Amino acid sequence: MRRMITFDEDNIRFTNRVVGIAYDGDRVLLHRAVADDFWALPGGRAELLEAAADTLRREMREELGTDVEVERLVWCEVNVLERMRIYPTFLRAGLKSLPTSTTHIVHTDSQ
Repeated sequence: MRRMITFDEDNIRFTNRVVGIAYDGDRVLLHRAVADDFWALPGGRAELLEAAADTLRREMREELGTDVEVERLVWCEVNVLERMRIYPTFLRAGLKSLPTSTTHIVHTDSQ
């Protein structure tokens, strides 16, 4: 049985989600679930005690059907992201200037 990292308290849910950023020149890979009206980076929820790189490899294998190499934890043209409905919203501008090392981000989108 999989044990995903999720905590519920009152009307708030915390989920530990790991995503990957795949660039191809000036394009970045995004995905959208059939029922969603927004785009997101591909990835998924981490399992209890699972390393982030392992989560990303597992999720990419499940979603893309291929194995990936995780180089660092961090194809649509990057310049159009600011005009897209993409969550989390900080990605609209944040993907234009990535940090040079792994960065911890705490962000809440208002609904």
